[in-house]
Amino acid sequence: HFDTDSPGVVLNHDVFIKFPDPFTTIINTRLSDIDLDGDGRFDVLAGSGASGYVVWDVIPDMGHIQTFHYDVSVPINHAPFNGDTRLLSMNLPDSFDLTASNTLLLGLPGQGHQASELRDILQEVSDSANCVVACLAEDDLENQVIPALADSLVRWFAIDTARVFLFGHSAGGAGVLNYAKDDIYEFKGLIPFNPIMSGLEAGDFNHLQPPVCMCSAAFDPYHNDHIATYDSMHAAGRAVYLNTIPGQGHVIPFPGFTAEVLECLDFIAASISTGKTAKPVGLTGFRAFPNPLNGRFTLQFYLEQPENVVIRLWDAYGREIYRSAEQGEQWFRKDIEVPGQNGLFLLLLQTDNGTITQNLVKVE
Repeated sequence: HFDTDSPGVVLNHDVFIKFPDPFTTIINTRLSDIDLDGDGRFDVLAGSGASGYVVWDVIPDMGHIQTFHYDVSVPINHAPFNGDTRLLSMNLPDSFDLTASNTLLLGLPGQGHQASELRDILQEVSDSANCVVACLAEDDLENQVIPALADSLVRWFAIDTARVFLFGHSAGGAGVLNYAKDDIYEFKGLIPFNPIMSGLEAGDFNHLQPPVCMCSAAFDPYHNDHIATYDSMHAAGRAVYLNTIPGQGHVIPFPGFTAEVLECLDFIAASISTGKTAKPVGLTGFRAFPNPLNGRFTLQFYLEQPENVVIRLWDAYGREIYRSAEQGEQWFRKDIEVPGQNGLFLLLLQTDNGTITQNLVKVE
């Protein structure tokens, strides 16, 4: 039955959820009353994990899913939440298709910022990259909430579990690194944007498996810490990219912000395309020189066994300016031209069993 006077809570198998605008009805129903025979009216999804949390989502059928941004309260039936709701600020891209395999970008705002603010900032990213954006309120960044909501969103919006990424700015950026370090959820890509590094050491994250795009503004007070963290992770063979942003400080948004995030998403996609994100096994003698370069550089490496190799190069705006695929390579040496203006470039070498990246600087 429908009861528009009931508050939104979860108790035992009761399900209460307030739909986002334009869905303003509050639904109060027993689990046994929800039809699960595929008639297209409603569905019930449960997410559970080792910690025992359960998230119940009542969603409309595909015909009622709309592409817009909105806030929705999701109840969580797990101590210490005990049916409390958590506010998510969502954006669905115009091209969202519930029958497709979709991408999720979970956003963690900085201190003093609202989830809806970060959602609005990431809306252009959502539309450009065709990904679902879901942002949490600052005071909702508990370890147990994040995996519970991620698990729920994967089911709710037909998210491909291989494309669940975590973004955070400032304190939220530090949260991205810490949550990944604690392995609370199997995120496939991490974007810490100007993360606060207080109390964090450069070597704390050398074990991270998902690719990391560390975004650091040149005038951010933690810029040197970001570089040190990148250097340590890169030396440990992690798939990591230092996305240095000139002329900016510890603020978002700014002109070009969307392009910076899209550059990170491109890097993550390239890093996981083979399902391997660590340094390739059996790779020795990897060099890209000179660096800084003057119009061209030489790439060389040796592999213990012949492998297929893909080489890609992006400029600072995320544009792919070079790509080659080589078959059966073992000893490799090649001169590569770098067109365009001076600046930072990302080189990616992808083999059958791993990926390695290196930043290059062009100065003419």
